Amino acid sequence: MPKKQLPYPEAQLQKDVGELLTLYGWLWTHYRPARTKTGWVTAIQGSPGFPDIVAVRGDRLLFIELKGRDSLGQGGKVRKEQWDWIKALVDIDRLNEGVSCHLWEPADWEDGFIQKVLKAEGVKDGRACPGQPRRSKAATGL
Repeated sequence: MPKKQLPYPEAQLQKDVGELLTLYGWLWTHYRPARTKTGWVTAIQGSPGFPDIVAVRGDRLLFIELKGRDSLGQGGKVRKEQWDWIKALVDIDRLNEGVSCHLWEPADWEDGFIQKVLKAEGVKDGRACPGQPRRSKAATGL
């Protein structure tokens, strides 16, 4: 019988990743949504779906999209506009050694993958997923 996965909300994953980015000396930003009368919105100008976190350290630039896990063990869904950004950034990722785009979910934290990427000192150490986000093809529908 498969092990039941505990909930791991995206907000908690963002907090954990943010703390690790700070610990390892990254400059980073995350745009938080705000609650309005009509629901949650993130103030942006331009194309929606931009990744959750942008981080830079030395010769490395990371774009990170995060997805949590609900109480049923289901991962968050990637919206079409998020895929548009991810695909565009992966194309840049292929051409620029120091740039990488990541799609992380709780399993990536739990197995130490995120920690490995963020701790890595240089481009070569941190290129754990060049040219493609890590999430499996089955999970993403690509």
